[in-house]
Amino acid sequence: MDGNGASSSCSGMIGNGASSSRSGGIGNGASSGDGRQAPVRPHILLVDTIEARCLANKRMFRDIHPCRVSTALSRMEALEFLGLADDSVRRSSFNGDHGPKVNLILTAYDMPEMNGFELLMKIKESALMSNVPIAVLLSEDDPALIERCLQGGANMCITEPLKTTDVTMLLSLNQP
Repeated sequence: MDGNGASSSCSGMIGNGASSSRSGGIGNGASSGDGRQAPVRPHILLVDTIEARCLANKRMFRDIHPCRVSTALSRMEALEFLGLADDSVRRSSFNGDHGPKVNLILTAYDMPEMNGFELLMKIKESALMSNVPIAVLLSEDDPALIERCLQGGANMCITEPLKTTDVTMLLSLNQP
């Protein structure tokens, strides 16, 4: 489960409900010894202050692909989960010797105490989490905001509502 860094090339469409992305991301699995990759059940962290949307997105991920999905209903809850909160008992961002605790983070942009861009920057500051792909869920198609998030290290920006095609793209960020 390693997060392979992201390149700076951008691809994808920007439009209503469409997404913009950078390549890089989710670990494909461990070698089975005969050169084949063993399937990995990705672990996704969803960060959104709107609980109903968070739960709906969690169901969508699970319906499309067998994965483990954790949720955080605030930026502080997300930072604590990742072990990055300054004023909390730090939990490790890593799962033993197996790499980061999560393979992907999807965060809403519009949150009260810290927006998605600020959360993105806080996570990317951590050497432990810098290679974990992050997608930002935007409430509107704003090219300047999309560009800012991509330049800040987001691997993908998605305009709400999240669709099955978006989830499929998120889950395949690191497919060869």
